[in-house]
This record gives sequence, structure tokens and C-alpha cells, in this order.
Amino acid sequence: MPIQPVTGRSNIENMIRAFTASWTETGREIVNLAVSGDLVVAVRLDRTKAGAKSVDLHCAGVFDMKDGKIRALRLLRQRNLRVGPGVNYIAARHGGVGTGSGAS
Repeated sequence: MPIQPVTGRSNIENMIRAFTASWTETGREIVNLAVSGDLVVAVRLDRTKAGAKSVDLHCAGVFDMKDGKIRALRLLRQRNLRVGPGVNYIAARHGGVGTGSGAS
């Protein structure tokens, strides 16, 4: 579900609050973490429940950092992301970020 960029602390907090309002449980498992200077890529598995429904999504967060703070964040979700056992590669539909060799 693409959304327009959100800026400003209160706008970001409101967007997150609205997006997660129906969640009854959530957790994240870090699958892979890569850091190069001020660029951080975190590949993770998000497990979310909303009542009786549960969803597990493979995601990747690409963080641009400055002075130890997040300057920008881009999220790639399951429909754009392929991560499997033994595969150390992030492959988005329109290009990708490789963290090593692997099948695309």
C-alpha cells in the first residue's frame, strides 16, 4: 500500500497511530542487518495480529542516518521483496540493493 511521504514528528506519530489502531499484537524479527557509513539496511519479518487475523510480512527498512538519528526511512514490503533461507540478497521489482551474492 503506497503512501505519500509523511514529514514532521506529530504527522508521523498520527500516521503510525492510525495505521496500527486495529493491531492486537505485533513483533519483529531481524533477519539480516547491514551497515555502511550512514546507511543501514534491516531485513526483518513482521508478525502482526488484528483480532483473529494474522499476517507475516518480509520487510526491509533502508535508513539514512546523520549524527546517530534517522534522517530518512524507506520501507520495502513483501510484494517487492524476496528473502529466503541461504539468500543474502534484497531484490525489489525495479532494481535492488545487493548485500552479497544470491539469486534475484
